Amino acid sequence: MNKNIKNSPQNNLQKQQQIIHYKSEIKKLRSRLNKSESLIKTQQETIQSLMENVSRFERNSHNTVIEQPTGENTRGNNLPVSLFMYTLIIPKKANEEEPIIIKGNLEIINRTATPLTSPVICIEFDDPLLTNLTARIQTDRPPMSDGMIQENSIEAWRFLEGTTFKDARKTGQYWLQPVEQHIIEINEHLSFSDFEIKIPFKSPLLNCKIQSYFYSEEYPKGVPSLNKISCAFI
Repeated sequence: MNKNIKNSPQNNLQKQQQIIHYKSEIKKLRSRLNKSESLIKTQQETIQSLMENVSRFERNSHNTVIEQPTGENTRGNNLPVSLFMYTLIIPKKANEEEPIIIKGNLEIINRTATPLTSPVICIEFDDPLLTNLTARIQTDRPPMSDGMIQENSIEAWRFLEGTTFKDARKTGQYWLQPVEQHIIEINEHLSFSDFEIKIPFKSPLLNCKIQSYFYSEEYPKGVPSLNKISCAFI
């Protein structure tokens, strides 16, 4: 009798469903593993590209006067480096319906002699009326299930405590911190990636500048990015 119960159609169906579930989970885990490996490869390529860009900026900076942090922000010749890498997409025909779109990344690399803790960035629009930015920004910390971090959470950012999207719209300043990465080790990098900014294609809002500043416990006064996003249309 017990043998017949164990081999009943209902039990067999449950086993088949479990097998299907396990296969599905294995497929998901393999997909996540492949994405993680791809992300690591992309990050390595980004670091190499960033280092090349930083070297180029430093070679060209001998003709440019850059205000350097003083006092507690001075830690040898090397400072945390941040750099905008972006593309400007302009409509073929100028009209008020299609905006100018800026797509890019903000890359930060630790070129100091110590790890950087509690990293924070401030992305500042010179005109608060133009303030709009979409990216992987979380309003609340997402729940975790089965001990697994949700996909892309390692790249996600959130507003610094005490600041909100509404504040950013008023002040023109986005104060953001990474959700997962709380330390930038020496020569490692942090990326605020795949952001998008839309600039209305109408006067007088055709000129704008966007600057970024990097902060950490070691650099509480902030270090400006090597470059700015600048749009000027006549």
